[in-house]
Amino acid sequence: MWRYKDIIFKKVIDKDGKNMGEVKDVLINFSKAKVTGFKVSSPSLMAKDINISIKDIIYINERIIAKGKCNDSFLEFNSIRHLEVIDKDDNIVGFLEDIIIDPEDYTIKAMVICEGFLYKLFSHKKIISPRNLILGEDNIIICEREGIEFMNLPNKRLW
Repeated sequence: MWRYKDIIFKKVIDKDGKNMGEVKDVLINFSKAKVTGFKVSSPSLMAKDINISIKDIIYINERIIAKGKCNDSFLEFNSIRHLEVIDKDDNIVGFLEDIIIDPEDYTIKAMVICEGFLYKLFSHKKIISPRNLILGEDNIIICEREGIEFMNLPNKRLW
């Protein structure tokens, strides 16, 4: 399984070995819970960022090898990252922090929700299936309150 941070800043080259840039963002289809491609920052300062479709990806390891670029536009994960996640009663559950991606078929298996910046260090995170989430304009709504909660527990007492 991959996380968002595992993909970001990977170098992208085309099938001829030419440098296309580095991955700047992950492009997703939220309703289908799939990664649709990557936004790649150009190595040239004057050139625009490009999108690479998953269909054009040949290989992903330390680098990404792609056939070419596409002109389609997709939802960028950074545009929804850090959105508030609320339940049906309008209570804030946390903020969207990360996604967990299956490298076999590029499906989004889970979304990681934390309660806040300082809580990331000392509290637990929620792992929720994207099937239980609805993307709104200003926030993300949890339909069902199920998930796995992880906690950071120190091995030794701090006091």
